[in-house]
Amino acid sequence: MIQLKKQKKKLKNILKFQIYNGRSEAMHLTSQWCIAPASRGWTSVPLLRSYKSAPKPGVKFYKVTGHYMDIFIIIDMQEASFSTSDKFDSVGVIDRINRLSKSVRKRNGKVIFIQHDGTEEEGLAPNTPGWEILSSLYMGEDDFIVRKTTNDAFHRTNLTHVLGTLNPARLIISGWATDFCVDTTIRSAVSHDYEVAVVSDCHTLADRPHLSAEKVIEHHNWVWGNMLTTSKNIQVAPASGLYN
Repeated sequence: MIQLKKQKKKLKNILKFQIYNGRSEAMHLTSQWCIAPASRGWTSVPLLRSYKSAPKPGVKFYKVTGHYMDIFIIIDMQEASFSTSDKFDSVGVIDRINRLSKSVRKRNGKVIFIQHDGTEEEGLAPNTPGWEILSSLYMGEDDFIVRKTTNDAFHRTNLTHVLGTLNPARLIISGWATDFCVDTTIRSAVSHDYEVAVVSDCHTLADRPHLSAEKVIEHHNWVWGNMLTTSKNIQVAPASGLYN
């Protein structure tokens, strides 16, 4: 345990994250410092040198900036889900996600990858090749990974804790699949009172028995743009229009 001693008066709201087998569990101490993530793992950052005793192994700290920022959430873009070519415009979607994530980072925003823990039948069993984030997606050193087990990226995950350290101005949402995890997470984000922007050409799915993938995307973009929300309406715009 970190010995605060004389620093108690100076440091407030520390979040201590302990890593257990790839998962992060948060214990609330403050919101000025948090774990610093890295591409496909976790990276060391400067620790709080003012503390007399160093944190335990697996505990890292990262100072949160005071400005509000865009948070780009990329949902379930994993190898097994894209092992077949039935996803609508998958090459274009991946390319636009990469370009938009670069723009978000350049503007001092943050990128969060949502990673689904599924079953062997789905090819998404944790720590298997199919479970990994798509190798064609660029991951930066400061990007976050949040693991989930349901359609809702907020349900029983640490996403709310991570967002609480980042001062989000808005959540920009993309990923797979449009009508399941993307739709559910968008609705959950609205229910959590976040300002939400959906990238209309950065989410995808395969054809459904009753409707083509293109029509499902068109339908959901319309629904999200016309939903009643508690604050600002959901912004639905193509990747090229978010910063114009």
